[in-house]
Amino acid sequence: GWGREFESLRPLQFFLHIWVTLIGDRSGFPGNGYCARTDKNPCRATCIPYNFFLQAGLLWQTHAATQVRTKVLIMSDDPRSSRDAAPLRQRFLEGMSLVAATVTVITTDGPSGRAGTTATAMSSVSADTPKPTLLVCINELSSLTPVLLGNGTFCVNVLKDDQSLLADVFASRLKDKYADKFDCTEWKAGLFGQPVISGVLVAFECKLVSHNQVGTHHVCIGEVMDAVLGDDGNSLIYAGREYRTTVKPD
Repeated sequence: GWGREFESLRPLQFFLHIWVTLIGDRSGFPGNGYCARTDKNPCRATCIPYNFFLQAGLLWQTHAATQVRTKVLIMSDDPRSSRDAAPLRQRFLEGMSLVAATVTVITTDGPSGRAGTTATAMSSVSADTPKPTLLVCINELSSLTPVLLGNGTFCVNVLKDDQSLLADVFASRLKDKYADKFDCTEWKAGLFGQPVISGVLVAFECKLVSHNQVGTHHVCIGEVMDAVLGDDGNSLIYAGREYRTTVKPD
């Protein structure tokens, strides 16, 4: 009701608004503070108490109606008011599928065994720590996860755009053809014993310095011990749920 709208008014602003409107510059118009009641000019026309409450009521209703219209407009623009709005998780996944990401293969070798998986969640952290750092996110259900955490070392292999087969194999899409994922490509042990895949753009051998599980994924921070630069080429990109390549804009 109007009562609730009235409560939302700021008392000082409302009082000043009415004061300016009704008192004005005291120039003699009805409601200017004078009571010019005469027989020809009844008090009802010019007496300030009557005009005050009359105009205050009008201002009150005008303000309240504006507030109601504003609320209606806000509600109509709120996407949450739509019954057809998808759940947030679904919209998040759909939105993230549009984010272009470099395709990498994360490998590890050591006392806990050898393993690898395809991942796009990789990013630099800092080049200004004692040694450069990067992070990777791996699913808790991945066969790589317990092996990497056990070894405490790993390698991030950044794929070229002609290595999509490797991405599929290490993503376990071709299990029937490759029982051992590492059979699909040539590789060698890096300076610190981690599997470095041949032909990649760059390979970062890392020591695991920290990891934290967030939801279904482990966020792993790696201290870069070596960076093996490969030949020039274009990165393999994953966007819109398909492989793509980088193209220099015109």
